Amino acid sequence: MNWKIKKADHDCSFDYFLIFTDYLKNAPSSYDRWKLVNRTIIEGNVCLKKNELARLLSEEIRKYVERIIENSPKVQLPPLLHGKIERINQILNQRRESIGFQEYPKVTLTAAFPPCVKRLYDSLLIGRHISHIGRFTLTSFFLNLGMSIEELLKLYNSASDFDEKLTRYQIEHIAGKKGSGTKYTPPKCDTLKTHGVCIGPDDLCKTINHPLSYYRRKIKLIKDLESVNND
Repeated sequence: MNWKIKKADHDCSFDYFLIFTDYLKNAPSSYDRWKLVNRTIIEGNVCLKKNELARLLSEEIRKYVERIIENSPKVQLPPLLHGKIERINQILNQRRESIGFQEYPKVTLTAAFPPCVKRLYDSLLIGRHISHIGRFTLTSFFLNLGMSIEELLKLYNSASDFDEKLTRYQIEHIAGKKGSGTKYTPPKCDTLKTHGVCIGPDDLCKTINHPLSYYRRKIKLIKDLESVNND
C-alpha cells in the first residue's frame, strides 16, 4: 500500500508511527477518538497502537480489493458457479423483502433519498460491507429523519458482522444518548467525496452541499410535480 510506517521504540507507549496523510485516508473521523485533533502526533506521524494500525490497514485493503473487482473484465462463469450465485441472489432478495422499505419511519419519503444514502442502504440490505464513514452517514441521516434506535438496530441486523451490543452503543452515541450528548448530522458532501462515499451523484447533487439539504429539496420537487400532475 506504500504506507509510511515506523515501528515505535520500546520505551514508547505506542507501537507504530504512521504519516498523517496515510492516516487520514482511512481513519473513521466521525468518531471522536479517531479525529486527528485527538491523536498524538510527532513530526507529522500519528502514534498508533497495533490494533489501531490493523484496523486502518484492513480498511485500505478492503478498498483496494473492491477497486480490483470493479475494474476486472467481465468473464463467463461456469454453469455450476453461475447457478450457485443465482441461488445466493434469491436468498438476498428474500432478505430484502423481509426487511422492506416499511422499516423506514412513515414520515420519510424514500424517493427523496440522495444517491449516496440509497447506495449505502441497498448495500446494507444485501450484506455488503459498509465503511465506518458510510455507517456513520447512514445512521445519522436516518436519525435526523426520525428513525428510532430500535428501527435502526433492526435495519443493521442484516449486516454480516452485526453485533447488537456494539451497534446499539454506536447508534446511541450518534443520537446523542451516549458520550458528549451531541446528536450528529451526516457529513457534508465534500467530506463524503473525500472518503469515497459520494458515488454516482445526480444533477440535484450539484446544487447542494449536504445530504439532508438534498432530501428537503427533493421532497419539494416531488410535491411540486405531484401538484402539477393533479392540476
